[in-house]
Amino acid sequence: MYNILWEKIAYLPSATSTNPNHNLEKYPVYIFHHLMKCGGTSMTNILYKWFRTINDKLDDEDLNTFILKKYDVNNFHNDTCLISHFQREGIYLHQRYPESLERSKEFRIFIVMRNPLS
Repeated sequence: MYNILWEKIAYLPSATSTNPNHNLEKYPVYIFHHLMKCGGTSMTNILYKWFRTINDKLDDEDLNTFILKKYDVNNFHNDTCLISHFQREGIYLHQRYPESLERSKEFRIFIVMRNPLS
């Protein structure tokens, strides 16, 4: 007769040496700066399939109200891609999410440009 209580079960230790933030250093959060008229909508459609996307775009909302509704980047995971237009005073990337520039190992920022020389 076999008793399941005889099995040795490996439990996780109560304390580990891994800091939760180390995961972002290995697998960073992506931020897509959507420049208008550069194919960003097509890129956004692709990103929807690859990531858990967060749209942080100013649509028909008042700018002052929009500035107050900022996402907490500390709650982002490595399957997250933040998408926004960071091309207006008050919502430039360095103003809206300065943490993303300060913690360069945890965030990857990219854009798509179309014919940049002309």
